[in-house]
Amino acid sequence: MKLLNKEKIQRGESTASILLLIVAAVLVGTFAFKAVPAYMKNNTIKAIMEDVQKDPATVGENSKQVKRIFLNRLKTNSIYEFNRDNVTVTSDRQGMMLRVAYQVQTKYMFNIDLLLHFDHSVEIPPI
Repeated sequence: MKLLNKEKIQRGESTASILLLIVAAVLVGTFAFKAVPAYMKNNTIKAIMEDVQKDPATVGENSKQVKRIFLNRLKTNSIYEFNRDNVTVTSDRQGMMLRVAYQVQTKYMFNIDLLLHFDHSVEIPPI
């Protein structure tokens, strides 16, 4: 009587699957290395916008002064490479709206770039 061994023989990962995992890890790591600084800078900008919104010194100021206060706080927080044209302050009867809309383009690898869009606004109440 012949016994049939129906258990499968265990095998480890193949070389191809290990290489595929390494390539995937490198791609994800490179993406994180390139994108995380832009998101950290964006979080700093959002925090500055909220500080400007809560600052009693901005209440009653005109739009140029609010923009100047915001840009000065960017420099205080070591954000020097920021285009002032990306900041708009509009005013109406309900108060002022501070809006920051910008893009960050960074080289990912070879001829592939990452393009990140950020658009935030806060409302500054009137007097």
